[in-house]
Amino acid sequence: MWSKRNGYIGFQSARGRSYLLILPPHTGYRWIVTGAGGQDLFYEVEAAAATVATPAGSFKGCALARQETRERREMFRYWFAPNVGLVRRSKYFLNEEVFRQELVEYAVKPATPGARMAEDREVKKAAMGQRRGAEFRE
Repeated sequence: MWSKRNGYIGFQSARGRSYLLILPPHTGYRWIVTGAGGQDLFYEVEAAAATVATPAGSFKGCALARQETRERREMFRYWFAPNVGLVRRSKYFLNEEVFRQELVEYAVKPATPGARMAEDREVKKAAMGQRRGAEFRE
């Protein structure tokens, strides 16, 4: 299950909750999530405006987030396209891509005025949050 709340995009799985992206995305943001098994997962926004091609088309302005384990043997990359969401996820083992999920097709429906206002409030709250993201910088 995917969700977006309080300036974070994340998902809930049987192993726990992970935060994949901090909003608004800024290149260089870093954070750590302790997984359900007690291992630390290291995240970084590699690029706030990357381009990626999928079977559904080419997406510009994507936030590209990377997830690594402490040993850095296994890595995931996530591409989030504006107004679309997650469009690609790739898994790498020892720097070789071993798995890829991509968006094949999609349709964007116009947001209702209420949904658009709620989204604007959420983005403003994330952007104005105290030290939003500063705690993740080196």
